[in-house]
Amino acid sequence: MDRENAACEQTITPAGYVRRAFQVRGNWVFVATVVAGYASAMASGEWDWSSPREIAFIALGVIYCLVGTVGCTCCPRDGSLRWPIIYFAFQLATLTVMIVLSRLSGLFAIAMLPLVSHSIMILPRIGAVIVCALLLLINAAVVGLYASAAAAVQATISIGAGVAFVAVFTGLALREQQAREEVERLAGQLTEANQKFRTYAKLSV
Repeated sequence: MDRENAACEQTITPAGYVRRAFQVRGNWVFVATVVAGYASAMASGEWDWSSPREIAFIALGVIYCLVGTVGCTCCPRDGSLRWPIIYFAFQLATLTVMIVLSRLSGLFAIAMLPLVSHSIMILPRIGAVIVCALLLLINAAVVGLYASAAAAVQATISIGAGVAFVAVFTGLALREQQAREEVERLAGQLTEANQKFRTYAKLSV
């Protein structure tokens, strides 16, 4: 999700919110990552799609994607941490239930990676560290619940490498974007200064 996406105006219709959210390339990556996690989970075991567990599993995935795309892009941005805290609290809670329902099938844990990217983009550094740590803790707790403490440690190391990669990659992309915006800003100021200089030169003749 790009930083330049401002909060949606209140006059935008629900369909407008959706269109605006999916104009952001990062949101497509969010959905694709979650879908890949679900595909991996479904391919690794037998699923009874008529059972409440599977229905809840799919429904939570849809909610997770909607909040992570439309909700995150269009929520108010007033410079405070109020909305980010609400967003991450909701998404972390939803993700926890999703991981529990997945019963660690396949590589479903990759569904947490978009939140890593969002934490780097939205939160200050300490906030991003807390979110990433909570994600690892949630995954380890569920693995420990279904398997063992040793498996939880191994899973934390494995998914931790992915979390670190996404965090570093997102940070680099953000810095590149900020540098590009700064260059564009300076170029605009230079153009404006040149225009004023030409106008002043004409008046001085």
